[in-house]
Amino acid sequence: MPAPSPRPYRPRAGPAWPKVVLFDLDDTLFDHDHACRSGIARVRRGDARWGGHAAPQLYAEYSRQLEALHPKVLAGVLSTEEARLERFHGLARWCGFEIDRSEAAGFAQQYRQQYLRARRAVPGARAVLERLHGRVTIGVVTNNRVEDQHDKIRAIGIDRRIDFLVISEAVGC
Repeated sequence: MPAPSPRPYRPRAGPAWPKVVLFDLDDTLFDHDHACRSGIARVRRGDARWGGHAAPQLYAEYSRQLEALHPKVLAGVLSTEEARLERFHGLARWCGFEIDRSEAAGFAQQYRQQYLRARRAVPGARAVLERLHGRVTIGVVTNNRVEDQHDKIRAIGIDRRIDFLVISEAVGC
């Protein structure tokens, strides 16, 4: 005997708004991927030694190193700046060349300047927040440093649409 078929989905009459909607920040509201790719593209254009690798390959390796070092930043073992330098040392080694601290700092500065210029909201994110604003409580729960996350929120102009913010550094986990 065949199993009974599941009941079909039937939407409720009229929208039932939730009381609270939670968002992550990076790559949900803030387009971190775009800003990172833009920063890596800037570094790649500025020095021929990076040119042997396509921008997507460089970005993938940079992202891998970012994920590997980020827990050390959150734990206070590395500063944000030390982690950036380490990422560029590692990226250069991955590409087959060595750089000194001064070169790593130069690449990190180029990257950071372009990253800051390229900051934007994820397409459609502001529209979603506008639609929800005033109807629900909007919260952001994110894992990074307090200063960085506040800066991103202000930079993309969503600070007046968020009711509360929980940042891993602020809560200690």
